Amino acid sequence: MINAKSKSNKVALTLENMNLDKFVKQRLEVNSFSEDPFRHWIIENLIPDNLAHEIESEVSSIPNELWTTFNYEMQRKSQLSNLNLLPIKTKNLITYLNSADFLQKLEQLTGVKNLISDPYLEGGGLHSLGNGGRLAIHADFSRHNKFKI
Repeated sequence: MINAKSKSNKVALTLENMNLDKFVKQRLEVNSFSEDPFRHWIIENLIPDNLAHEIESEVSSIPNELWTTFNYEMQRKSQLSNLNLLPIKTKNLITYLNSADFLQKLEQLTGVKNLISDPYLEGGGLHSLGNGGRLAIHADFSRHNKFKI
């Protein structure tokens, strides 16, 4: 569990208040998923509304010079992958989504074992596609430089 504090209250990010625990139990019991266009689940309301709004506000205030801009045929976007440059609540959420607790629930949900998170955010982090932005299906890399996999 990690904490995300606001002036008015304290929100602890846990599987319970992120609605994933309940979701996983329900979906595993009924094996509910969609096959179109590929096997997937939609997890509604994963992040509590108040925290989502706080993170939206944080991300909107990140200075332009911290973002890396890509302008290629397959992608026109900005990206911020340095965890240490992220605002605190955003950093806490990404850290939680990379945690063992969260990965275990994803393994339970998907049936895929031994998932590995990427705390280095290689190719991950925040992505912003403004007007004219593009992120087509593509493969950036087939090897993780830090993990050598």
